[in-house]
Amino acid sequence: MRRARARIVLLAGLASPGTENASAVFTLLVNEDKGDKQNYDVDKKKFDRFFDLVRQESLTQVEKEEVLKIAERMFPRINDETKAVLGFSQLTPEIFVSIFSIPWMHAYLNSSSVSYLKEVKCPVLAIYGEKDVQVPAKVNIEAINNIIGEGENTDITIIEIPNVNHLFQYCETGYPSEYGISKQSMVAEVLNIISDWIVRTQEERRARS
Repeated sequence: MRRARARIVLLAGLASPGTENASAVFTLLVNEDKGDKQNYDVDKKKFDRFFDLVRQESLTQVEKEEVLKIAERMFPRINDETKAVLGFSQLTPEIFVSIFSIPWMHAYLNSSSVSYLKEVKCPVLAIYGEKDVQVPAKVNIEAINNIIGEGENTDITIIEIPNVNHLFQYCETGYPSEYGISKQSMVAEVLNIISDWIVRTQEERRARS
């Protein structure tokens, strides 16, 4: 019996460094109610600093105060409905800061999925939602494209689906506050893309053998 060739399908898979993704996510979250996103660049710099600090093993008292000061300014700006979806409703800025010191979150912030993807030799299909706020498409597609550019694995297919969120539901904004509105579990296009890709890669393999 011929063994099936290994493949990897990433659905909104994290490819950018944890701190970079987290900074992009929270910058989007605090700007949810601002259509022009005019504060994006300023807010991004604040969150870059915030996550650069909280990912560290230990902080000085001055750094702890700086982190809390940023949280006190930024956390209240997250939409209440989005807070509820993400489980943040009952959090104070102090508790919000403490979340990033738990082992899983600390590992996430210090992760770099790119280092793992560089070791992958099998075909990879990476699918992202254009309006995904939790794993922003632009940031993560750029990270994967950098791998392709380095020639580590050129058998990587990246597809960005228009107007879908992190759950691959059609949406207006993509923010978590909309998750409960849609009755879709996942747009059919995603499943079709995966099945077509599997068939195509199988046929390409047969053609080469």
